[in-house]
Amino acid sequence: MVNIISLNVNGLNSPLKRNLLYRDLRSVTPSIIFLQERHHRKTDSWRIQSRDYLVILRASGPQKKAGVAILIHKQIQFTIQRMVADPQGHYIIVYGTLHDIPLTLLNVYLPNRKPIRMLKKVLAKVNMADARNLVVGGDRLDRLGLAHNAAPRSAAQTSQHFRTLLKSYQLQDIWRIQHPTEKGYTFFSHSLQVNTRIDYLLLSSPLCSTLGQSKINQISWADHAPIEVKLDIHRHIKYRGPCRLNEHILKWPDMRDKLQSCIAEYFTLNESSVDSLNVLWEAHKANKLLRTRILEGDLKRAWDKHLSAPSVSRLARVMSLRTELKDLKVIEADKMLNKYKQLYYEKANRPHTLLARKLRAEQDLQTPQVIHTAQGRVCSPEAIATAFRSYYTDLYNLFPDPNSDGWAKLNMKFLSTLNLPKISEQDSEQLYAPITVEELETILKQMHIEQIPRPRWPSIWLLQNL
Repeated sequence: MVNIISLNVNGLNSPLKRNLLYRDLRSVTPSIIFLQERHHRKTDSWRIQSRDYLVILRASGPQKKAGVAILIHKQIQFTIQRMVADPQGHYIIVYGTLHDIPLTLLNVYLPNRKPIRMLKKVLAKVNMADARNLVVGGDRLDRLGLAHNAAPRSAAQTSQHFRTLLKSYQLQDIWRIQHPTEKGYTFFSHSLQVNTRIDYLLLSSPLCSTLGQSKINQISWADHAPIEVKLDIHRHIKYRGPCRLNEHILKWPDMRDKLQSCIAEYFTLNESSVDSLNVLWEAHKANKLLRTRILEGDLKRAWDKHLSAPSVSRLARVMSLRTELKDLKVIEADKMLNKYKQLYYEKANRPHTLLARKLRAEQDLQTPQVIHTAQGRVCSPEAIATAFRSYYTDLYNLFPDPNSDGWAKLNMKFLSTLNLPKISEQDSEQLYAPITVEELETILKQMHIEQIPRPRWPSIWLLQNL
């Protein structure tokens, strides 16, 4: 389980507050912590030191206000890829992987004025293509700020705008889904004598299937209550696409001859090293980007030498490497353009991939998060799927007994009324006969590459040439 906690600390400059935070961390041991309102300037030294939280990511402003931070426990395998920090200290976005699963963390502290507009701007900065698994922690102060004006209609409109914004980004208020009728508050305003829930932990729709439990803890030393969410992240399986050959290299005769000799040598040396031929076949495609990496390393070393001691020969070496690297990248770009042309040619006017990408967001929006069953309310994706499956099984299954031959009799009765054509026994045996290598070779040699769409793998070019 990955335990995530969000807490507004309202300043951590006091040694007493820092000690109270340490005690909470030792007692709960969260995996990831979202802290808001640290009240640290950019020039201030970071005063939180913990042996358990070695990775501390923060965003601070020029003054002692706002400020957010994300603390990551040393026992979880979180790899940081890139980070976006607000210069005013209102938000921080961290892209990374948790146990090889892409995960994006967004910690945001919204101002008192126009918090929804600020949240919309922050979410627009998140690259949703890389942030399908998104965790948002922080607080929104719209309801508290509107309480000063005592305008219930404006408060209702702001709450509606907040829900609409979450729906447009497919973010789920997990605590409300799991506690639909419970009253929970995260902040008490002593001046207004009002309880509010202004702190949130939001999850994107794909992460809902990993949800364990969520709860609002008690307000103790801070003036806000911590929000806690537990995720079973190992249940979220990442799909990795298969490796494919770059077909453009088969256009070069010298590269084609080299491939023929290298592949023959590879299979000769490694055929007896593994039990499965599939493992052998997949392993020989592993060094896909090796040439590009070698060129980039050679180019960096050549450029450093030229900067230390400029000369005509060293500059020529740099330009030669740049040209070779550019040619490789042009080939990759040409490959992608051809791939897009093929995709639009094959599927532009069909209900296929292009349409599915447009409908995916609509499908996520229409996915029910909570349903009512005979046993009560359920919010788990597995329980919802089980409820629908049971309902339609009872609705359409005319013969509940699996051993009943009712379906077979019903099908035979229907088929006997049809005058269907029949094939001979000899033709039937020929249809079920295995395809021979000679038949495959004959068909492949007769194919014209320019007149047929390229299959995914193996390539017709590869089979005809190698």
